[in-house]
Amino acid sequence: MPSVVVTLTCAIVLAGVIQTGNAQSVYAQSIDVREADGKKVDLKRIEGRVRELFAARRFDDAERLAAKALATARAKFGPKSGQTAEWLNNLAVVSVSKREFTSAEKWFLEALAIEEKLFGPAHPKVATTRYNL
Repeated sequence: MPSVVVTLTCAIVLAGVIQTGNAQSVYAQSIDVREADGKKVDLKRIEGRVRELFAARRFDDAERLAAKALATARAKFGPKSGQTAEWLNNLAVVSVSKREFTSAEKWFLEALAIEEKLFGPAHPKVATTRYNL
């Protein structure tokens, strides 16, 4: 299996802080994500569960949950947000673990495009994603 630098440590709040420079506002947003039916979604809790599933090598379950988190991040923060890029990277890492390299490449490329626009080409996040490709 190829070496992958990115681990399943989605720093949703940190990514938002870098993007907006307002930690308190980003924290408030990150804890108030709701599904269409009004049910609250805790992305930090989902992140922890995805990490547990990944560590247990339950990649299909981790992928399903990460895909749900990606959809939530896209809906709440926008398709070009740092949070969305983090979940795209997470899906790519899971895809690599499942040896689904075409899917992994697709996720990494989408994350890379977002990160380059948000952070610029010389940012460490961009370098890590590029390395993983």
